[in-house]
Amino acid sequence: MATRANAILYVMRLVVTVLVYAICCFHQGRFFSGIDYAGHGVWGWIGLWFTCAWAATILSIVVMWILRITPLKKPRWEYFGFGIAFSALFLSGLSKLAPSPVLGEMMVGSAAALLLYLGLFVEKR
Repeated sequence: MATRANAILYVMRLVVTVLVYAICCFHQGRFFSGIDYAGHGVWGWIGLWFTCAWAATILSIVVMWILRITPLKKPRWEYFGFGIAFSALFLSGLSKLAPSPVLGEMMVGSAAALLLYLGLFVEKR
């Protein structure tokens, strides 16, 4: 079950990443939170790809949980709660206040995606 769920997550995340990245490219490199990646050259566009990948991972995990496809039907609340909190920070654009908004948003997004993954896909040992 866990292998099938991970495969579904991988494909779903890839498709959603491409879609979100295309939408952001049509908005001149601006992510949904309002942070502009286009002004940073090639590294900005690469950073935008990673930010879109984290957003796609968060969205895919939440959709899979709603559809009950995740290996854990009941989340590990200690990770899941923090994952939801970091997701809210990620999408709210709070990273605009950081000294480097692009790096701040990438770090918050990666933490949110990791915590949600740990909360719904990794079983206790």
